Amino acid sequence: MKIRFLGFLMWLLFFGVILVGGLGLNLTKVQAQVLPPSLTVQFTTTALSGSESVAGEVDISLSSADPLNDTTVDYRISGTSTAEDYTLPVDGKFTIKAGETIATLKLGVIDDQIAEPDETIVIGLYNPSTNVQIGSTDTFTYTILNDDLPVTLVITNIEVDKDGWFTTAPTITLTSNSDWAKVYYRWNSGDYREYTQPIISPEDINTLDYYAWVGSADNNKESSHFLIVQVETTPPVIPPVVPPVIVVPEVVVTPPPVLEDNSEPAEVIEIQPVVEKKISTGISTFVAQVTPEPVVTPEVQGEAQVINTPNNAESKPEESRNWNKLLLIISILIIAAGVATGGYYGYEWYMNRKDDEDGGDKSKNKSRW
Repeated sequence: MKIRFLGFLMWLLFFGVILVGGLGLNLTKVQAQVLPPSLTVQFTTTALSGSESVAGEVDISLSSADPLNDTTVDYRISGTSTAEDYTLPVDGKFTIKAGETIATLKLGVIDDQIAEPDETIVIGLYNPSTNVQIGSTDTFTYTILNDDLPVTLVITNIEVDKDGWFTTAPTITLTSNSDWAKVYYRWNSGDYREYTQPIISPEDINTLDYYAWVGSADNNKESSHFLIVQVETTPPVIPPVVPPVIVVPEVVVTPPPVLEDNSEPAEVIEIQPVVEKKISTGISTFVAQVTPEPVVTPEVQGEAQVINTPNNAESKPEESRNWNKLLLIISILIIAAGVATGGYYGYEWYMNRKDDEDGGDKSKNKSRW
């Protein structure tokens, strides 16, 4: 009897353990489904930038440490960059070790020595561990700044004047720091040609455009640069100095004529122009002006001799001028007398008319004087 009772207790205990274990397992599953996540994972910043020579990295943080389990979160990369610009896989899983709250994701930017525009690496987080949620900073953007300067322009063999013009034809060298880049150039908006050797600038004002290009893709084509070159190697033409031409008069003496009475008339001097003579530049030349002497012409009148001089010849014009002055004065006096008379009679007429209009005494003498 006792053995049966003990056997019944053992079976009851066994089924009780099974029943309680099953209920506890189910309660754990229910709690896992109902309770909200207790941890938050996210980036510590939204954006960073760096040149190609910087590998690049970003931190991912956990709101609090999980002492027992590692925390994982998946990520995916997008943006204008390509897989050749960095070493990080495009799709991957990031892990924060148990007991830690932050870890660093390294981007592995590649310095490719290729001239290209700035590029972006955009990383998004998704699918975190159990009991972990994605925070508000779930997207991070890293900008790769281009630090390649593929074309270096060097100008040699130059001489410049004060106005900025090259007085010798300059030699222009275009070099690239990329082993794969080709350099192209053109003058004055013409057709581009590949650079293979130093360029000699032409004369006058010219515009040089140049750029570097790696391969044939447009994103590997550098923006065009330009340079204005002013060249004038021909020296200015200085006109020759022509000496001035000065006409030097020559004094010619005419011999006196022979008169019938064998008298000797005064000597006659004439001034005549002669052949032009060139005076060398730099020699000061002074030519004296010869004033002719009065011509004396003797006239025989009986025994007396009358000599006409320039002073006698000018006496008649002087008398004529005196008569003209006299006539002018007389004319002025006549005009003044006429003006005075007209003014007197005009004034008298005006006063008489005014008296008539005022109704004055008509028997009164109208003379105002």
